[in-house]
Amino acid sequence: MPESGGANVELAHRPNEQEEHGEAHSATRLHQLVGIFKAIILATVAITTAWSGYQAARFDSVQSELCGRSSRLRVEGQALELEANQAKLYKALATVLLLVAIGQRFRSRRIRVALVVIAILLLSFPIWRLLALPRI
Repeated sequence: MPESGGANVELAHRPNEQEEHGEAHSATRLHQLVGIFKAIILATVAITTAWSGYQAARFDSVQSELCGRSSRLRVEGQALELEANQAKLYKALATVLLLVAIGQRFRSRRIRVALVVIAILLLSFPIWRLLALPRI
């Protein structure tokens, strides 16, 4: 009989072991679920980081293309501005030479000097405007 008493004690301890094992099993299951959740979050972060890099590279190529186009248009604009300024200087110089030639036809020194001063003033205005332009 003493053996049967010991068996009862063993049977009495088994439900406690199963409860402890059940709690340990549920804790292990919780840790597994937390690990899976962490893996899903890390995978999502990795995918969104890769997508962000891809979009940045696409935007960078478009931006480079637009920057090149704007540089080309700026250079063309500067060339047209230079051409217009040269035309203004040419017209001013032609006017000055015409006034000086007309002034040489007069015998009066005062009229010749006045025409030369007017010619110099006419020539100096376009040059002054060119010097006053902002530098890019």
